[in-house]
Amino acid sequence: MYPLNLAITIVLYVILAKHSESLMNDVCDKDDFECQHPNKIDKTGHLETGKSQQDNILRGITSVSMLECIKECFVTSQCTAVNYRKNWKLCDVLADLPPGKNLQNELGSIYTKVSTWNKALAGACADHQCKKGNKCEKQTDHTICTPACFKVKGNPFIVCNEYVEWKKLFCCIEKTLRPLDCGDIPVQCPSGVYTIYPTIRSQFDVYCDMVTESGGWTVIQSRIDGSVDFYRKWTAYEDGFGNKKHEFWLGNKNIHTLTSSGDYELYIELEYFHGETTFARYSSFMIDDSNSAYKLHVDGYSGTAGDTLKVSHNGMKFSTQDRDNDLATGNNCATKENAYGAW
Repeated sequence: MYPLNLAITIVLYVILAKHSESLMNDVCDKDDFECQHPNKIDKTGHLETGKSQQDNILRGITSVSMLECIKECFVTSQCTAVNYRKNWKLCDVLADLPPGKNLQNELGSIYTKVSTWNKALAGACADHQCKKGNKCEKQTDHTICTPACFKVKGNPFIVCNEYVEWKKLFCCIEKTLRPLDCGDIPVQCPSGVYTIYPTIRSQFDVYCDMVTESGGWTVIQSRIDGSVDFYRKWTAYEDGFGNKKHEFWLGNKNIHTLTSSGDYELYIELEYFHGETTFARYSSFMIDDSNSAYKLHVDGYSGTAGDTLKVSHNGMKFSTQDRDNDLATGNNCATKENAYGAW
């Protein structure tokens, strides 16, 4: 299975590279040698076609040319590179690529470091020393530094909100994509509710965490402030309840469908009221179907929260206030005083 996946990945990368070369013929003027020869790294203006940086995006700008995009980088504090999407005239002004992060393959995108360009493009702002979060602007006879974060309109991938934070407007998901789980959602997409298709005959909405541990996590439970009552009966836990954007339980039927369709990990993050966080990660996680009362199977612990889930609950059936499946004689552990609904 793994060799096949690797082969497919290599083929896709080759196709992207070929498409990118034809794209450059449309971008470059016929007498622009450097633009026509993007792999000549000893020349000014080195272009990496079919590549984009997805981290440390300082600003997003619409309706600009590629040279205007590079100029915006020169006049923006902390900018070291840009992504330019010619078909949409979209410009991402970028800070340094974080350690451990790599450029992503993206058809139609051009990545370039401004250190390979002539800073004369910035004009009077070529040697500006604006502080973080500012850009240089030329006035009649002098330059000034102004806030670089602003709202943009049109078709950008990210916008700057009123709190001066960049947020993604949307991500492009092909209509033909039928994600098995959140791991199939494109990495540039924000956390949110998506429809997944774990099997040919099943589909349901889930909340995808695209931030924690590199993202791609399908969230099965979220408890934040106690606004949703978790003391519920068997049917409610079987079908799921709550608000997927806040507090919820995904539902035992959905969790079984998901975990029985492949190999899954479990990641549990706990945060105390004073702000301390701990986590437990299990390399193997699944639950059985309703005929086995959704028996829990979990193994391969690592983390800081302790291995209580495997030590005390592995192999247990699910219990609720109206269906006692635990091993305690004469006592239902799924009461309001104990665990509400649990293994």
